[in-house]
Amino acid sequence: MATINKKLEQLKKIKEEIAFEKQKIEQDFGKEIITTLNLDYDQLTKKEMKRLANQFKNNLEQSHVSISDNPNEQNQYDTH
Repeated sequence: MATINKKLEQLKKIKEEIAFEKQKIEQDFGKEIITTLNLDYDQLTKKEMKRLANQFKNNLEQSHVSISDNPNEQNQYDTH
């Protein structure tokens, strides 16, 4: 039983590390977009962020880049 509990603790720690890494990537990616596009933080409402994200997605789709609508699937960046 101790082995199972130890493995469960290891699994929990790994899941936390993965969540932290995902959050870091999201923050870094967002910061890179904001910096690259020279966006004003004061103008970025949730509605505006969603509009920009949809516009970004549409532009990628028009460029024939395959992206997933399912956040649990790994995105494929294969150009056609």
